[in-house]
Amino acid sequence: MKIFIITGIYPPDIGGPAQHCCRLKKELESRGNRVSVFTYGKQLSDDNENGVTRVSRSSNWLLRQIKAVWAIIKAGTKSDIIYINGLDLPVFLASFFLKKQKKIMRIVRDFAWEYGQRNFGLKSSVVDFQHEKKRWLLAVLRKIQVLSAGKMDRIIVPSNYLKKIVSGWGIKKADVYVIKSGYKPPEKISNVKSLGKKGYILLTAGRLVSLKRFDLLIKMLSQLPENYNLAIIGEGPQKEYLQNLITDYGLRERIIFLGSVEENNVFEYMKSSDCFLLNSITEGLSHVLIEAQFAGLPSVATDVGGNREIIENGFNGFLVKADKYEDFKESILKICEDASLKQEMKENCISKSSNFSWDDYLKNLLSLFES
Repeated sequence: MKIFIITGIYPPDIGGPAQHCCRLKKELESRGNRVSVFTYGKQLSDDNENGVTRVSRSSNWLLRQIKAVWAIIKAGTKSDIIYINGLDLPVFLASFFLKKQKKIMRIVRDFAWEYGQRNFGLKSSVVDFQHEKKRWLLAVLRKIQVLSAGKMDRIIVPSNYLKKIVSGWGIKKADVYVIKSGYKPPEKISNVKSLGKKGYILLTAGRLVSLKRFDLLIKMLSQLPENYNLAIIGEGPQKEYLQNLITDYGLRERIIFLGSVEENNVFEYMKSSDCFLLNSITEGLSHVLIEAQFAGLPSVATDVGGNREIIENGFNGFLVKADKYEDFKESILKICEDASLKQEMKENCISKSSNFSWDDYLKNLLSLFES
């Protein structure tokens, strides 16, 4: 089959969607399929060889959309299946010219709500946002989401939580398939990476944006004993702000910025840490939280979105209501300072990880491709 993947981010970008699409491309090609990719970003020297087309994010917004639509039409018409992981507007416009191809869209977030959070300081939760009156631009973005989804042959989501959200857009529940995200850990870990810190290592990872609330983790660390350290994996627009915050709190000796890290190395850092932290205000189904399960790393995460489909409170980690900072700190202390609890949770993480097998994910996805 000729398969065309459309994604907003792709390596060297970091994040769950980027890693997901990269791994999917490799797996599909290993099965004899021809796979091409469209994404945003700076063109790399080996992109043509690898079948990757990029449009620069720095170009004018309108020009970027026009280039994206043209690139999607050009590659899409040569494909049998189009797998979409973002870019709702150019996908919607291009879909009028792609009627013969089977189109499968993976929805992992509510883009309209996230846009409102980033640009308008939207205070409502993603659940409340579904039913409240929206300012005109957010209403337009929601309409684009719905229209784009309506052009698809199949909609897949990674969690039951997201199925409820997407079904609320007027899409029939029967047309929305839940295929849980899958992960395949590295086959060999030669050297577990050490961060060179004495005491406990708390690890967090993700794109450095306000929705992930890394700033509150930094503040939280300032209130924990001095033998607690924090390692942050990720890049993003908040990096300078977070680095200044670390200085303000006098935590330069206790916080390590690791920047962009290859996926295999992320897993190695997880193996050498004591607890994983996820302080997001929304998650469809966190890929990095799933990775932590495979690494046997207990987590403390906010009780939002699909997190409860990964973390069973008190079993393989703790779920804490957003903004309950004292509960968050207490949960960290419980895991780190109770050796028997940490060991029990570690074993439970590894047991729970079987629910997110990459082979199962691929099997379910290919059945949709071939049906």
